[in-house]
Amino acid sequence: MTEPQFAGRPRRHGRAGGSAGAMPTTVIVRGDRGWAALTYRVSDRAGLGRLRAACLAEILAACGCTVQARRGRAGTGLHVYGPGPLVEHLAETVEQIAATMDIAALSATAQYGRWLRTQNPLDHMPAERRNLRRAYRRDYLRGWANAHTHRLLSTATGRPQPADTRPPPIGHASAWPQARHDVAASDPALFEDTAALLGHQARRLTPGGNGPPADPRSSTSEGAASGTAAAEGPGRLAPGLTLSCLPGALPDDRGQPVAQLIRIGATSSTVRLYGEQRQRRIPNHLLRPTWAPRIAAEVRNRGLPVSYPSGRRLLPGWQWLTWTIAEHLEYQQGTRQLSLPAAPQLLVIVACGARKRPEQCEHPAGQLYTGSYHTAARRAADTIAAPGGQVMILSARYGLLDLDEPVPPYQLRLGQPGAVTAAFLREQARQLGLLPTGQVVALAPRGYAALITAVWPHALRPLAGTRGIGDQRARLAAALATGRVTTTDLAPPL
Repeated sequence: MTEPQFAGRPRRHGRAGGSAGAMPTTVIVRGDRGWAALTYRVSDRAGLGRLRAACLAEILAACGCTVQARRGRAGTGLHVYGPGPLVEHLAETVEQIAATMDIAALSATAQYGRWLRTQNPLDHMPAERRNLRRAYRRDYLRGWANAHTHRLLSTATGRPQPADTRPPPIGHASAWPQARHDVAASDPALFEDTAALLGHQARRLTPGGNGPPADPRSSTSEGAASGTAAAEGPGRLAPGLTLSCLPGALPDDRGQPVAQLIRIGATSSTVRLYGEQRQRRIPNHLLRPTWAPRIAAEVRNRGLPVSYPSGRRLLPGWQWLTWTIAEHLEYQQGTRQLSLPAAPQLLVIVACGARKRPEQCEHPAGQLYTGSYHTAARRAADTIAAPGGQVMILSARYGLLDLDEPVPPYQLRLGQPGAVTAAFLREQARQLGLLPTGQVVALAPRGYAALITAVWPHALRPLAGTRGIGDQRARLAAALATGRVTTTDLAPPL
């Protein structure tokens, strides 16, 4: 794509009748260097200003830009850095994206509020209904940003995902499904132009990069000659890489400014801050590549996991996304590795359940599901796995869960849009070091057991051959009645 020649002076884009409380955006273009800076401010007047700004930042970061959020008295300012043509386009569309998000959130929250008024007034007093509506709007905004990012990247990569045209039933946990439905039904023009600019950036990424780690010497010689950054992966560094300066990198407090990598040194590297002409030397442990949000969004768009369900921790194979330059150099030198957990001797997997704790907050996976079938399966699994084995729960939304893993509330069944697939489960098992497990037991109904055997063909299915849920309950009860049992005792007769 040919980059246009930009003027050296800033250009301002006024409001286009967009979201409530939004303020004008400003595009600053620096000569003909090919990059641009966009400043967009989200006011707090429409409520939830911080969250709305964070949702917009997630969408802009998925476009391949570096986004910084800075609070001010008038609201939150989003400072976006990226390729000139892309930033120019985002300057024209960010107002429309913000307006669409705000209108959809207010409409969905109003619909939820009308549903609340039809419920038992003794359970939901007016003050409580206000709190519930506010919590629903928060969840909806997060879900809308996530769904918008997924649709944008699927359009850019030419792999559009099928949309469910049926509106989800309204309830306390319907914010995310409603957001996905609204994004799927929104105007395709909101995505197509941006996707066209992103199409050439789409890559098929795998944990560990696209090949062996780059040679440290090539990072400073061949990379400098080409003027482009190396393909993303652990240890892959080259001049031209966009970096974030961590706190303490600069003598003055500027948050986490963005810089371009010029030269890589053993302990410190030469960078140029965006908006400055002079170069600086900053210690490597205070410089971090900014590729994490974009790569994570691209991988999730392919239906593969990057983080644990809570989103606060990356899976072991993706830990390199948060490494500093110093840690990438350690990987090049062989002193740092991407290590996977050791596989257990015995793995017992039980299915999740439809009945869950009523509180709309995170719970450990082992305490989230309250149905009688799941409880019986858990007791049998604990009996089979002890001692030395491991029990995990197969969730239709999040895949394999440790019993103490925090899980956000959700309502999803296998086969519905957004449910886990065999490819998702296989990649998750590889990341968790579970693929080499020799003994795997699937205490789960047919659909869940089929997913498990797609990953572990040798897995035992003690509940196979039963004629219904009654037979399955009886077989699980027999395991509890006899105390410690082997998987052969539970297997159906041949």
